[in-house]
Amino acid sequence: MVAWSNEASNRNELWMAGLPLTPAVGPTADFNANPTTGTVPLAVQFSDQSTAGTNPITSWQWDFGDGGTSSEQNPQHIYATAGT
Repeated sequence: MVAWSNEASNRNELWMAGLPLTPAVGPTADFNANPTTGTVPLAVQFSDQSTAGTNPITSWQWDFGDGGTSSEQNPQHIYATAGT
């Protein structure tokens, strides 16, 4: 914080006060998938287990590795072909 004073003596003064600053902490991504194995077509339910940092989590972006994506918090995805 910076404060200026222009007293009657026409002297400008500057005060600087240190305010404690807490650095922002980002979210930690984490999730569960169920089931993790099976035959195709395989419907997998993803459950968000992420923890918010300084600010709340307001959006999600999933990439399922087969061209599929989702912006839902807890999406379900159907894998049509076998893979790892």
